[in-house]
Amino acid sequence: MKRLLIVGSAGSAVQKYCDLIDGAFDEIRLVAGQTVTGEIRVPYQQLDFSFRKLSNHWKTVAALRRIIREFRPDIIHVHQANSYAYFTARAVQGLSIPLVITAWGSDILLAPSRSWLIRRLLRYALQRADAITSVAGFMVPVIRHLASDSKREVMVSSLGVVLEKVPAEKENIIYSNRLHKSLYRIDKVISAFEQFAIHKQYQDWRLVIAGTGPETDNLKRQAAATPVNDRVDFTGWVDSATNAQWYSKAKLYISIPESDGAPISLLEAMRCGAVPVVSDLPANREWITSGENGLLVNDFTTPFLAEALQLDQQRVAMKNTKLINERADAKVCREKFLALYATVSKNETPVK
Repeated sequence: MKRLLIVGSAGSAVQKYCDLIDGAFDEIRLVAGQTVTGEIRVPYQQLDFSFRKLSNHWKTVAALRRIIREFRPDIIHVHQANSYAYFTARAVQGLSIPLVITAWGSDILLAPSRSWLIRRLLRYALQRADAITSVAGFMVPVIRHLASDSKREVMVSSLGVVLEKVPAEKENIIYSNRLHKSLYRIDKVISAFEQFAIHKQYQDWRLVIAGTGPETDNLKRQAAATPVNDRVDFTGWVDSATNAQWYSKAKLYISIPESDGAPISLLEAMRCGAVPVVSDLPANREWITSGENGLLVNDFTTPFLAEALQLDQQRVAMKNTKLINERADAKVCREKFLALYATVSKNETPVK
């Protein structure tokens, strides 16, 4: 295999996937949306993938088609079954290049329920994909329903955990590193920490909030208005090495979004020995048994952070390391994706 074109967001998850398959292609390029939310180490171009701008329905498709013709990829892999998938499915029409679409979570679980038009556009993309993958098993029936194909094959695989634990003493740190968007409810993370940290026995605990996003300024103002503001640290965007250090030092990892697929950040935290505190979602239930290897949370008004500290940290870390090694290790996931690429490439013909 020579050239892979990835279409998706310019963020850490896509870069981690590029790291996962590094060396399998002579060249990898990315066509990304207009927002860059992390360190991107592959060549990339940016296009406007907004559904709402009507002109994008021909301008973005035409621009993407030009990129495809110039780059001449052997495979196109779209990360997220949203406008990226729809515009790419249109752009690749007639070019006989295998198209792979990976569903991440809210793209399949939330967006289609908000608009009949989005459902229709996603159905168009899914029906034209040569292969579909999902980061979580519970999403497979949803994908099949959207594609109007109850027998459609969908490969289930996380995007692989490349990051490794670093030697570090555990500290009284709670770590959050999801994007600062309303979906991820970082405001509730801050509120939970305030409720937790005002108690005398937890006065030496810190909340470390990594990442950025449209809600960052609001979140900083919220934290500044609490009596524990001096123990809430905003680090901004962090690279993989720094991320690994925070996971490895933190006793608790918290992620409580409204909806999710199988977030790489959760799997990384599990590998690095931080006790996961996550919202009770189907995706998280595939990895976490509440009270055994982490805590699933439904009611964010309860003292759930204190409850998580009742778990045996060492026992949780051993369970989670074993689980990640068996189901989400980078080598395992890499082999699954490369095998899929080999399968869809068998009937490949050159771009005309």
